[in-house]
Amino acid sequence: MGSHRPGLRLHRLLRAGDPGVPRPQGAFPIPYLQIPSGSAQKAPLSHPSRHRLQRRVEGARAGTGVGGNPVDIFMLQIQGSGRLRFEDGSVRSVLYDGQNGHKYVALGRVMVDRGLLKREEVSMFSIREWLAAHPDQVTDLLDTNPSYVFFKLGKPGTSGSKGSMGRRITPWVSVATDQSVLPNGLLTLMNVTLPDEGGEHSVPFNALTLPQDTGGAIKRNRVDLFCGNGETATHTASYLDNRGAVFLLLPR
Repeated sequence: MGSHRPGLRLHRLLRAGDPGVPRPQGAFPIPYLQIPSGSAQKAPLSHPSRHRLQRRVEGARAGTGVGGNPVDIFMLQIQGSGRLRFEDGSVRSVLYDGQNGHKYVALGRVMVDRGLLKREEVSMFSIREWLAAHPDQVTDLLDTNPSYVFFKLGKPGTSGSKGSMGRRITPWVSVATDQSVLPNGLLTLMNVTLPDEGGEHSVPFNALTLPQDTGGAIKRNRVDLFCGNGETATHTASYLDNRGAVFLLLPR
């Protein structure tokens, strides 16, 4: 595991001198990484595992860039895109730009297998709370997922994320799918229940949806609904883990 081509360089997502970009410091020491230049993403295991990438980053913390804490970066990699808010109040999109070629391993499943959380307790919030209460185990647990996502920075003055088909994705409409099962560009109807304020799946969601994205953890019959930004979206996405039905709509 972790083999890589000689001379592979890791690039900070942001560089010193970029407007509004602070140096990594304090609670935000770890830079977000761009995909190394000249990468061949079709080659399996073409980059180091998460463990080796993270150790190399920590060994070069004196470098400049925009920093985050390891758990925030890990969660952003699961989501695939997000927004960075800087000290001056400005916001920039951070977008998926590739993956290191290693298989995704779900942290929640690992924590259930180790007896750290019960299956019915697993959510983004419960995982964050547990990690915050056990900082000495953060590194070991995050390293159980060898998959590592690289990011690129959105253009200044733009917002929103683009899916794998190059189109801007829309909250409550765009979904990410396994392209061998539901390719991008189809029209689908989703029938599922979403989490309510208490995290229980009781809110009916019957809507037309569009496959417009994919991801390393999205295999076979898994479908991820893009919920957007803000408190409601964060809450829904954090608890959204339920069975439902997706119907493919075809012309007669």
